[in-house]
Amino acid sequence: MPQPIIIGIFLYLGISSIQGNQMFDRAFVLLTFERDRWPGYYYVQDVERREMTRFTIMQVVITCVLVAISRVSQIAIAFPFLMATMIPFRLYVVPRYFTADAVRILDK
Repeated sequence: MPQPIIIGIFLYLGISSIQGNQMFDRAFVLLTFERDRWPGYYYVQDVERREMTRFTIMQVVITCVLVAISRVSQIAIAFPFLMATMIPFRLYVVPRYFTADAVRILDK
């Protein structure tokens, strides 16, 4: 199978999986400044805007850092180690900055 076809399939799968992904949904909600135009997602209604904003920004920054590290060939060898550090980060650092209810709702 030609490589452009495989790349096209993976591109389609990646773009089609964005809809319904909670992190992307929250990022799009944050771009909508009028609260009455927000969709009726359960996490939008049950979590304070400030906490949802901080959690979403944290997730986006971590995702960008991991993608950037995976793209730089000199430090890409550290990518598996950094992925493994996400477990203790989630278990010990995140609960210090967010309430348990917010993490439970936003981490689904």
